[in-house]
Amino acid sequence: MRSSSSGTTGANVSVRIGQPAAETEVLVEFLSGKVTNGSIKVAFPEQSENAIYELVATVAFTDTLGITGEVQHRVWSHFLSGTQNELVEKILPAIPRLIGVSNSDLVAASKFEHSPDERRIAKDAQLRHARMVRLLAMHP
Repeated sequence: MRSSSSGTTGANVSVRIGQPAAETEVLVEFLSGKVTNGSIKVAFPEQSENAIYELVATVAFTDTLGITGEVQHRVWSHFLSGTQNELVEKILPAIPRLIGVSNSDLVAASKFEHSPDERRIAKDAQLRHARMVRLLAMHP
């Protein structure tokens, strides 16, 4: 099994498989079961308020006929549950904080009419990100 993990920033995070992990590393343990090493347990590092981790586990295999293949599975440190309205009510207030802008900057950056702030938005990566978030949210 190959594995890689990245945090909210996209930076790689070390992964330890079957051995003790430091506080900043992801720990992957194989669990016993009907299929040898068929299940894993993942422990992510302690997270700051805005941190979300993704583990990408890649398994290469060969079947009894000699045919090879590869399977990739992704696991995140967080998941969302609830009705669509509940999720919207809980997620919307967190978006400005997660992308590092104020509520008013997010609203300004996500408006589609020309504004005096247009040049500031174009030059500021976080405000451009806010605009992209708004556009993506409008297209399910």
